[in-house]
Parts: sequence; C-alpha cells; structure tokens
Amino acid sequence: MTKKVRVNRDIYEIISLPSMSEFRVTQIRNLITEKSGHYSNKDTARLYVARQLENLEKQGVLKSQGLRHNKTYKKTCMFAEANFILRDKRVSTKRSTNGGPIDSASVKSMLIDEKKDIESNLTIALAEIDEYKLLMSRSKSLHNLLLPSHVDAVNKAAALVAKLNVWTDAIKLVTKQEAKSC
Repeated sequence: MTKKVRVNRDIYEIISLPSMSEFRVTQIRNLITEKSGHYSNKDTARLYVARQLENLEKQGVLKSQGLRHNKTYKKTCMFAEANFILRDKRVSTKRSTNGGPIDSASVKSMLIDEKKDIESNLTIALAEIDEYKLLMSRSKSLHNLLLPSHVDAVNKAAALVAKLNVWTDAIKLVTKQEAKSC
C-alpha cells in the first residue's frame, strides 16, 4: 500500500523535478518565491519550506545530511512510491474596512493564530541566541567572529517580544469588548 503524504503544491512541483536530486531549504525558498506571489517575506517563506521539508523527512520520503543552514535534502526511494496529496498555501485575505461592526470572534481567532506564529518565531530566535552563546564560549576568536550575528539575533528576538506584547494586548482588548457586548 502506498503511503499518503500531504505537501504544499508549490514545494512538490519543485522537488519532484528530476533535476532536483539534492537541494537546500534556501534553494527551494528562492524558487517558490519567484514562482508564486503567495510568499512575500523571504524569512517566513524559508521557515515554511523548512517545516514542509522536515515533515517530508519524518514521513520517510526525504533524507537529510548536515545541520541547520548546511542541511541538504535528498529524495528516498519512498518518494517515487508515495501518493502525494497536494495542498495550496493558505492565503490570508485582507478584510474590508467599511466601518461596519467587526466580528470580534473571527478577529480574535486571527490574532491568536498570528500570536502563535510570533511565538514560534520567537522560540527559534531564542534558540539561535543560545547556539551563538554556546559557540562564542568556545574561544575568543570565535566570540569576536560571531558577536555581530549574535547581536542581530538578540535584536530580532527583542522585536519579536515587542510584537508578541502588542498581539497579547490586542487579544485582551478584543476579549474585553466581547464581554461588554454580552
């Protein structure tokens, strides 16, 4: 019985090409951002591609070598045998601001989903900081070499914390508004 594997359509169309026998997350990210307008932010696209490829690896259709940014993926023999279920990327639609009443339940749901994304990005940023600290503690020369990247990672985490605080406050305010209208 063939294994059913769910995967994003754009990613599948790229990695299923015969020429794609070995690839990295950044290569796939660059190709899908050129191909589709659904991926406006390169960092978000990279995270999305990384999650998809890790999922495919867990299901046994890809295997990887290397770590983090040097990780390369290859197709396994299960790739040819798998039954792929192709999914399109969910695209958030802009809500019209016609001045009418807002559906606070859908706004709250959207804010909670966005907050989860921010939290996951913050977790990644904090893990990067820990890794930089670990490497920087090994030697003075490595410390000096990695310090600018460490500072960038700290600034990125700080920006994500600020963003998380804003989303948390917005969710609290929407919740209060819901309670008042009941």
